[in-house]
Amino acid sequence: MSAVDNLLNRLSSIDAALAALSTSPATSAAVSDHLMRGIAVHGLIAVESFLKERMLEWSATLAAARIPPGSLPGGTTLYENRVLEVLPKRIRDAEYSNSAHRSLLLQEIGHSLTSLYSGTFMPHHMAFMWAGSNIRASDVEAIVSLVGTPTDKVWGALTRIWQQVDKYAPGNASFKTVFELLCELRHAAAHQSSPAIPLPHLRSTPRNAKLVCLCIDVAVSRNLKNISGLTSRRNSNQLLIRRIVKDGNRWPEYGPGRQTAVKRHPSLAEALQASITRASTNGELILVTDRAEDILDWRFPV
Repeated sequence: MSAVDNLLNRLSSIDAALAALSTSPATSAAVSDHLMRGIAVHGLIAVESFLKERMLEWSATLAAARIPPGSLPGGTTLYENRVLEVLPKRIRDAEYSNSAHRSLLLQEIGHSLTSLYSGTFMPHHMAFMWAGSNIRASDVEAIVSLVGTPTDKVWGALTRIWQQVDKYAPGNASFKTVFELLCELRHAAAHQSSPAIPLPHLRSTPRNAKLVCLCIDVAVSRNLKNISGLTSRRNSNQLLIRRIVKDGNRWPEYGPGRQTAVKRHPSLAEALQASITRASTNGELILVTDRAEDILDWRFPV
């Protein structure tokens, strides 16, 4: 399963927990508190788990492109500095507690850093990780800037993506507020003895987590395709969006800016498979919605 598939499964579980919280009036205050804390914490966990899986796909794409190190945005220094910033915390993660695993990680990172001074760059996914225990706004800026968006323009770029993919995005808000709400809920639930978690904020957790993953994915994947030479370079802020709309039992597919369906697919799986082929060449986002334009799924082929 892809990183997006796994994310949607996790968010479905959070939706189920929210439903239990709303439909079980006999639930004790203590149980409700545990449910609310779990939902708040797992919203950010879902984002981090998605990024950990997706960064493996990003790194594989960049490795397959076999680009010279000089093609990296910001040259080799930005990549090198980010790896060295992230490594001290990440090497203490549980998955590297085994000395053999830790040694292998250091060998891989050493090979990646050495490649900066060779003819072909070999990326390591660690560059897309965060430097602390949990992802923060500064980590999002570092991750997106790694592939070519200036640090001071990252949230502006993410906001523009949000406004194009989400019908309900307010025109005067920064996408940073969506991300920070997820972080604030998680930290309050994890560290405060009696957190005041507003129920409307809690109910927005699955949707906000999905939007955060979608917008970061688009920002990074779009730039990666440019770096890798897999699509023509586009400086426009306008996304090319190939839409798939759930319409009863059918899934019609619409090319960017088109009102007539290319094909009405019998299943989402078939619609995604067919549209990925068409979307890959032009660097298009595949966005799956229902008829009310709520986001159900997406793919950005890299």
